[in-house]
Amino acid sequence: SLVVNIYLLLGLEHSEALSWNPRYVLLKNLIVSDLLLTVTISLPALHCLLWRETLIFSFRCIVQYFTVAVAILGSLLTVSSMALERFVYTCHGIHYLRIMTNMRLYCFMILIWLLALAGAGSSTALVLMSRANFGRILAGFVCEPEVVQAQLEPSNYFETFNKIFIGSVLFLCLLVFSFSYRRMYQEARQVQQPFQQDNARARCTIFFYFAIFLLQLFPSIIKLITMFGRDVDNHIYMIMLVLVPPCVNPVAYGIRNKEVSQALARLCGSKKLKELFCR
Repeated sequence: SLVVNIYLLLGLEHSEALSWNPRYVLLKNLIVSDLLLTVTISLPALHCLLWRETLIFSFRCIVQYFTVAVAILGSLLTVSSMALERFVYTCHGIHYLRIMTNMRLYCFMILIWLLALAGAGSSTALVLMSRANFGRILAGFVCEPEVVQAQLEPSNYFETFNKIFIGSVLFLCLLVFSFSYRRMYQEARQVQQPFQQDNARARCTIFFYFAIFLLQLFPSIIKLITMFGRDVDNHIYMIMLVLVPPCVNPVAYGIRNKEVSQALARLCGSKKLKELFCR
């Protein structure tokens, strides 16, 4: 995940043709979220597995909980924004550049991070306001909501807020994605008979990105379900679920694209490397 995401980020940064494109600006934002999520979860989990120990509920655990929440929320909102950007590109192509200006795009990304920070900050504030049992050994490798909830004195505020907020974010993402790709699918169906092949290709593309989007939402949906049931306690399974999207996103949204593949090929075949091997 780290290698592929960093390599893709470098390829986008070194490509003058892609660095300003709104689609790939959002992709870079998604890569940053995925890198933040991967580092925050993987390093503590690997440390615990190598040393055969679990986490201790401390301020470091609270920081991890806050960072993971920000990264997950940022990824979900960014993927939804990418679907909205594709809708504007497909259905309003004539006005695309007038709508997707740099100022609006950067303001939109700032709004994404502000929403992620607000949601994660509110949840973390509820933890700090509760009487938490710091210093206790946790039965897990990641400070997730259920693990943190178990360390708090009986209070419904933290649990209720997480259920409502996560449910609202998932509903918003599904609403935006369904609206965007439904409109794009309708546009594809309106193509005349001579373009039937392109129409089929458009449908396949829409279904492909819909499957990737569901994969992105799957960990959060599973997490929301486990909040209503106390019988699920497989932390390694949840870690794998959370780390799967950062591995799949670069392939689905980046490397699979022809323009990005060419940019990555140019990054590999830079002048310094050519001079080195040509000698």
